[in-house]
Amino acid sequence: MVQAKVDFVETNLKKLKGLKETEDQKEMVQASLALHEYILPVYKTEYQQLARLYDEGASKESIQLQSQAIHDRHAFKFDDLYNKLIGIGKSFAERHNIKVNWGM
Repeated sequence: MVQAKVDFVETNLKKLKGLKETEDQKEMVQASLALHEYILPVYKTEYQQLARLYDEGASKESIQLQSQAIHDRHAFKFDDLYNKLIGIGKSFAERHNIKVNWGM
């Protein structure tokens, strides 16, 4: 599962880097790049380590400690980058009359 997420993020990151930026969407592309570049190393290292704990049958406590440590280290920055991207995306969609269901 974690490797599938790594592959997905790497694929999207490559696509993002290949986009021609216009003034209209530059801010959105840059925000998306920042988010993808932030989460990729976390998936490649810390989430891989967490997955290994599950695979090796580690104790619930060890798994919870690792999970909480990931959250504590990255949740604030992730939320900040994610919310910035969503805000820019909403503005872009509104400017271009693109209907998007933002319910998550």
